Amino acid sequence: MKRSRPLFSVFLLTLCAVTNTYAGTHAQERGEHAESSISRAWGHQFWTSENGLPQNSVHRILQTRDGYLWIATEGGVARFNGIQFTIFNQENNPAFTSNDTCCLAEDRSGALWIGTSDGLLRYAEGIFHRYTTIDGLASPVVLSLASTDDGFLLALTSSGLARFDGRKFIPLALSALRTWIRAK
Repeated sequence: MKRSRPLFSVFLLTLCAVTNTYAGTHAQERGEHAESSISRAWGHQFWTSENGLPQNSVHRILQTRDGYLWIATEGGVARFNGIQFTIFNQENNPAFTSNDTCCLAEDRSGALWIGTSDGLLRYAEGIFHRYTTIDGLASPVVLSLASTDDGFLLALTSSGLARFDGRKFIPLALSALRTWIRAK
């Protein structure tokens, strides 16, 4: 099985090259720009604040199991249903004390976690709940999030790492992280 992966990769790259060459040649014959023809063939599209994003600096994109795309920006988060964006930020939700969002994770229960420069937000059943240093985070500045295979959420802040136990965050020593990584 491992032997077929390189062959499949070569096949896939060749297929992409042939398709791109064909699309470019076909577009030139019809007097179109090759890029627009390729975009249409592959369904490529991009969005900016002009199309509904809260801000153009995108830090993370996550598709949750319910099918939505969530986009973390410096202007809040956007939920995209394939047609339109719904924006969540300080202007429309009091749980947001900062619009600067950096990271996203979905936990085993399907809750969405949003890391910000001023705490962590959990979005479940249409409600945002904010977690801060009072809830065990070492710092309000969240840098990264990870959902583990055993159902825990890990939050890396500017002052340390913590694991969510279902109610609050428990600080973890870096040695505990190294042990956990080796076990995986």
